[in-house]
Amino acid sequence: MPPLPTTSLKKFTYKKIRKATNKFNAANKIGEDTYKGTLRRRRAPNPNPDRRHEPKKTVRVVVRNLGRRGLLLADLPKCLSEIKKLETLSHPNLVPLLGYCAEPDGRRRHRAHCFLVFDLVENGSARDRLVAPDPPRHKPVAWERRMKIALQAGRALEHLHERGVTYRAFRSSAVLLDAGLDVRLAYSVFPKLNAYKTASELAAEASPDAAEMLLARAPELHTSYSTTKENDVWGFGTFLCETLMGKPLLPSGRDDGGGRDEERGVLGALMERFSDRRRLEENMDPRLRSYYDAATVLKIVTIAGMCFQKRPEARPSMKQINKLLDKICDDESNKVEYRDGDFLYFDH
Repeated sequence: MPPLPTTSLKKFTYKKIRKATNKFNAANKIGEDTYKGTLRRRRAPNPNPDRRHEPKKTVRVVVRNLGRRGLLLADLPKCLSEIKKLETLSHPNLVPLLGYCAEPDGRRRHRAHCFLVFDLVENGSARDRLVAPDPPRHKPVAWERRMKIALQAGRALEHLHERGVTYRAFRSSAVLLDAGLDVRLAYSVFPKLNAYKTASELAAEASPDAAEMLLARAPELHTSYSTTKENDVWGFGTFLCETLMGKPLLPSGRDDGGGRDEERGVLGALMERFSDRRRLEENMDPRLRSYYDAATVLKIVTIAGMCFQKRPEARPSMKQINKLLDKICDDESNKVEYRDGDFLYFDH
């Protein structure tokens, strides 16, 4: 086997990964091949003799297995080369990548382990905050913050696109929020690493978010597994609709996200729901209590409509979308004035 590429990322052993996730305990599973866990890391040496025996620092992490059925040992250099590329994807609105594990499997010949280790973002996702359960677990997200979340998510997606990375199925559950409600977009697929999953495996994946993924999928993805930036733009349009409505935008005449004519159904549903002031007020998230700017809402609807164009090449780039969102966030008319104690009703 050729020598492994070097990287400045922190390297963790398989033994440490296994311990952090409590032997990949089902209670720690938070997604497909993904576990939460706790790592204990040594603190920097302290010259103060009274503080040399401080406990190790505890870090909450997310561990993602890139070779669930056992990566071939011969593929380990390629895997590590792709992990090395992830170092160039660092961005304030992406989940921080802390390190990796890439080593031969000590129990199975010709097999290897390959994991990524991310910082755990513990404040939930935009979907948790925008599509409220009954009873709600959080305060409603304020209008200005919703616009900032949309812009930050758009910037993260643009950053990936500029580096040749497509997201595959951009959706609100992947938009994680930190303690300050700033976006930390979760990594979905990685350069060439998604080659370790076959098309049939991707089609067979099922989860509680299956309906959401169907809604976020551009229509061309129903007949092709070739992902493009334009597919991501469609998904971003569905995210913008949730930002306004506090619920998914279902295609006209349907009660689910299925079917192969979403390009007409979704765009038609969007135009229908915001066709006039009365329909706009009926379809905005009621938890906003009318604390939003109607003119700005129509601008967001226009951007979402551009994302839902049937022909992928007719959709705008994320760079173009973010320029429009930047103007919206900077516009003073987008600011709302709260009455009495209503300001405290929202998360800002």
